[in-house]
Amino acid sequence: MKILHLILDSWLCNYVGETFAQLPDTENRYVAFAAGDAPLQHVHTMKLWRRVGRGYFLSRLAREDLEWSDCLVVHYVEPWGALFMLRAPARVATVWSGWGGDYLALVPEGVRALLGPDTAALMQEVRGRQNRRSLREAARRLMQDGIWRFIDLPLLRAAAARANFFSAPIPGDYQMLRSKLGERFRAGYVQLRYGSNEATHSGLPEQPAGGDILLGNSATPTNNHAEALRMLARLDLGDRKVVVPLSYGDPDYRDAIVELGARLLGARFQPLVKFMPRDEYNACIARCAFVVMNHRRQQALSNISVALISGTRVYLDEAGVSYRFFRDAGAHVFSTRELAEQGVAGVAPLTPEQRAANRAAIASLWSQDGVMRDAQSFIRSVAAWRSAPA
Repeated sequence: MKILHLILDSWLCNYVGETFAQLPDTENRYVAFAAGDAPLQHVHTMKLWRRVGRGYFLSRLAREDLEWSDCLVVHYVEPWGALFMLRAPARVATVWSGWGGDYLALVPEGVRALLGPDTAALMQEVRGRQNRRSLREAARRLMQDGIWRFIDLPLLRAAAARANFFSAPIPGDYQMLRSKLGERFRAGYVQLRYGSNEATHSGLPEQPAGGDILLGNSATPTNNHAEALRMLARLDLGDRKVVVPLSYGDPDYRDAIVELGARLLGARFQPLVKFMPRDEYNACIARCAFVVMNHRRQQALSNISVALISGTRVYLDEAGVSYRFFRDAGAHVFSTRELAEQGVAGVAPLTPEQRAANRAAIASLWSQDGVMRDAQSFIRSVAAWRSAPA
């Protein structure tokens, strides 16, 4: 089977090549989409077929690549990837391998339903500053928040209708899309994993090496930083630092969170604004005794997994899908409501039994054997689709 992959410059994509290289009777070509001429920062372990910009997607080269393929897998579907899916011949099985942020636009209520009131108000301030800063910036934001829906959203919807298969980090997101999109969304569900527990989380300690607090995973408003920061500011934190990763996402939102965190927490606030190598970042998480992920949508699964393996007490929004996902897997996670009520002072570490259960839960979700079984099942599903009568 000839499989064409459209990937982004993300560390996650390195594991795609390692997994698919182990599948027999498959030939894989990887096309990396990255604007500009700067070297790729994160994709470094796979052999690329092409590195492309926006001009590729309407080009003769794109048509030739699609004609070569039996299956097209788009890893994180942006509008250009959606266009690529729509150009695929009918005989090519198309796969939307979603990460979360890419299919969120398909949900009618969109991002706004995932923001707490403090974060929503902060985002209004951020957008106002951007609009006042320059007409060009205002136009860009208008394109993102208003006009873009008339241009890009139809492409994403059409790609969802064209997709023969869909993968999500957690199955619940697929069910959510089925309920929201109805008959327009007919894709079958497949599970593609990005790296096994052994490949991405080896060498972690079994209990925290420090007592700090990790908050969020990126400079994106769905972290609901504002609510979490205000909650933490009301608690007795002692000498604990609040470590806040902000190395990717919206730079204007990042700056607003840096300003808010410094005002609320002073010297205890420790923002991480520069990219860190994966091992160093995992070690940073492992030094925290508490991890707070205040998302309502699926996000930061790798960070949460590292924390659970490392014996960290993890707090999630109990209204979010991740809370239910990890609880159903047998992990001991706690709600942000409990954190607000109980604080962190005097909270006992996880018991050895709880730490063991958390490590077992992560192993069951992302073991190397499980990742390969999912990939093999994916190949069988695509093969069955290709052999079915038209």
